[in-house]
Amino acid sequence: MQAAYSPLIAGEREPRMVARGARHHPRGIAYPRPAAQRAVGHWLGRPGLTVTGFGALALYGLPVLADDCDTVLAGPRINRTRPATQLTPALLRTTLRPGETWTVICAGHRVSVAAPGLAVVHALMSILRGYSAWHTTAGSTLTRAVQLIDATRHFLNLHPDPIRTATKHRLDRDRLEQVLAASSPLAQSPKETEMRLLAAPLARQYGLTLQEQVVITNKWGKRVTDLDLALMEPKIGLMYDGIHHWDKAQRTKDSLINIELAAQGWRLFRFSEGTLHRLPSMLDDLLARLGFRGE
Repeated sequence: MQAAYSPLIAGEREPRMVARGARHHPRGIAYPRPAAQRAVGHWLGRPGLTVTGFGALALYGLPVLADDCDTVLAGPRINRTRPATQLTPALLRTTLRPGETWTVICAGHRVSVAAPGLAVVHALMSILRGYSAWHTTAGSTLTRAVQLIDATRHFLNLHPDPIRTATKHRLDRDRLEQVLAASSPLAQSPKETEMRLLAAPLARQYGLTLQEQVVITNKWGKRVTDLDLALMEPKIGLMYDGIHHWDKAQRTKDSLINIELAAQGWRLFRFSEGTLHRLPSMLDDLLARLGFRGE
């Protein structure tokens, strides 16, 4: 058993984010409270159980994906596995092996939480079985599974090995390896993961090098920006712009970046949630016009 500390995120989420999450939740459940807060609250009502899945990952500090997903409590004494409701957690009847339970100290409470590797496995199982979902361009469980692994690698610095260990007798190993093979610790947001998954098939098709977090400097060696993704041979940069890019100061900064990259011969394309679906067709058309031939 290991101990970790977690800050308790208080307050309610933005109503528009809650409504958005409910639209994509498989059972239409809206969660006004953050995942970590819900996890502690539900655990206090059933302290003999263990928080796992997305709630556990939120307690470890995962800042993305979890807030729209169910809280799951696990243990061998649960009579039967049952789904969550808006007011009650999902209950998972399972036996936790030695070392698979950690203690997270949150707001003065010593909360029993599944070890990170096991928490990821239970979250993956929830995604692959259709219990957890959120908006993606492709709408696939594979995309969401890779987004989860990317996020735990980037934000929690979680190596795949503990996930592999926790998978035994719980999740198909070949399915896990498929997800791990598509993952990367460099994606800084789930949308960057999604953008990479959309661009990667085209990079393979055209025999091009796709790199993440490509550092661009000016002629004095000063860092200008990091491209989220870049096709290196044709010098095509891909960026995902979240909501903060609509701020006036950020727009000015982005404009200066665009100018500098254009001067260096880069073609930079910025995508948002509403335009990300156009990436494959746009990139395919552009590469063909530039004279690249796909396999």
